Amino acid sequence: MKKIRYLLFAIMISLLMVSCAQSDKSRVSDKLNLKLVKENQIMKYDDHGALGDGTRFITFQFDSNDTLNQIKSDSNWKKFPLDNTTKALMYGNEKTSPYVKDNNSRLLFPEISEGYYLLIDRQEDKSQNILNRPSLNFTLAVYDTKTNTLYFAEIDT
Repeated sequence: MKKIRYLLFAIMISLLMVSCAQSDKSRVSDKLNLKLVKENQIMKYDDHGALGDGTRFITFQFDSNDTLNQIKSDSNWKKFPLDNTTKALMYGNEKTSPYVKDNNSRLLFPEISEGYYLLIDRQEDKSQNILNRPSLNFTLAVYDTKTNTLYFAEIDT
């Protein structure tokens, strides 16, 4: 009888964990305050470990301009060209290597020349320039208007 109780308890915990897991679409939608419309998820990379540090990178491609129109009407999104900080985070610069990369140090963002971007600094202490901090917590989203693709990155160190 005890074994059955433990088994039922384990099944309930597993189901609870699965039901609480947030889908990639809802995660991106919530974090960016966007309704993703007619999207196809084309890529996901996630190396967050047990402590929560790591890189999450999700890519969606769209069959309509509905999501792009939301981005255009949101003043938090900036039109290209990228500012120096965002460019350094995505691609690196002469002083630093890129921050958005996989565990083999490959860039996750492709070269993007036209679009919109949103950088959300989630660090509690913002007194230091984001590129000079010993740890980083940020969300970076880029919408490529040439390919109707949304790139979403969360970095936690």
